Amino acid sequence: MERNGSRGFLPLLVAFALLLGAISPLATFAQDDETDEEEPATSQSGSEVQFVLRGDGQGDGERIIVEIDPGERATIRVFIGNLGQEILPVFAFTSDVSTKLNGGLQLAPEGSEQHEPTTWIDFPTRYYDIEPQIEVGRDAEINVPEGTPPGEYVIPIAVETVNAYEVPGNANFTQKVRKVMAVYVVVPGEVQAGFELGTPRLEYERRRTAIYVPLVNTGQTSLRMQGQMVIKTLDGVTVMDEEFVMGTVYGLHETHVYQTLRTALPAGEYLVSLQLTDVVSGFTNGFEDVSVTMPEAPSGESAPLEFGEILVVPNAEPIQFAAVGVEIINNAQTVRSARLVLIVEKNGEPLEEFVLAENLILDQGVTTVAQRYLPLTGWEPGEYTFSLRLETVNSNGGASVLLTKDDAATIEVGD
Repeated sequence: MERNGSRGFLPLLVAFALLLGAISPLATFAQDDETDEEEPATSQSGSEVQFVLRGDGQGDGERIIVEIDPGERATIRVFIGNLGQEILPVFAFTSDVSTKLNGGLQLAPEGSEQHEPTTWIDFPTRYYDIEPQIEVGRDAEINVPEGTPPGEYVIPIAVETVNAYEVPGNANFTQKVRKVMAVYVVVPGEVQAGFELGTPRLEYERRRTAIYVPLVNTGQTSLRMQGQMVIKTLDGVTVMDEEFVMGTVYGLHETHVYQTLRTALPAGEYLVSLQLTDVVSGFTNGFEDVSVTMPEAPSGESAPLEFGEILVVPNAEPIQFAAVGVEIINNAQTVRSARLVLIVEKNGEPLEEFVLAENLILDQGVTTVAQRYLPLTGWEPGEYTFSLRLETVNSNGGASVLLTKDDAATIEVGD
């Protein structure tokens, strides 16, 4: 296997010469040169920063669950421990919480305006210089207002280092270290789990197709969901079929189900289906075959993947096999586990699908695939039409279509 960053017809001709000379190789030509942006480094490594954030009698990072009736209060105790060998300057705080894309806890910046239920807890920002191998404890009182409806309310407690530390394995980057623990305040009473889904949309992001589906948790309880998303062309070709697990979507929060394809779909209409189930309550919701438009790529930006030169020619007369050569041009990031399929029709009727190459790694640049094709039933008189489908194999064993080319070539076989 050879690699070359230039695009040209020469690799395809070389491959054809090898094919017609009774050799059937798979040649790859590509080049990928990327560099990371550098930032000033510090002398102390983040691997040396180790601390614990826990509730009384609980493990590091475990959620605290406390049941409080409306109009009542309760006190929790939080411990912050330094497992390192040097004094560790940190600060502890709380802030509003929101739900990230695909679920999960996201904090508002420290010091920002707070709203319920964050305002229920008495936990102002406080700074500590924690000695090595020492834990410090701190009490926090939670007051639930009169008239609060039953449900599950989440208040975050966070601890963050005052200083930025060198990222382990990369001396050019520094970062602060943060830990977050969730406090679940349970107000007793009956709660109904549920969620609603909005209209999906497709967007062009960083040379990929991204899909967003609005999601609203309609109950005052957290959801932990798993689901399946399918995207098809109008003629029924599956371009995405993915099962996934979401992070927590908190009570009455809004977020989006978010998935990306490995490349960008051609502009046009597609059909999207989605099914989601909350694994705790069993509540299920979804939709099927909703029409969505994929927009054009930004002006002046080349498609992330495209076919270059395509040749399907008989090796001799009478034909013994067809020599197939295909250039795949990758203008974006590396695509792995790719498969190139030749779709064959005879006299306008489907004949078979033939895998030209699989387990392809499509680096940035041009990848050339050269292969022989011989029909399973042998060559018979008629017109053979050849199309191409480039796809990737998903984690669930299905395939996602990256690129297609209809009627790429024809061969006429005589009597």
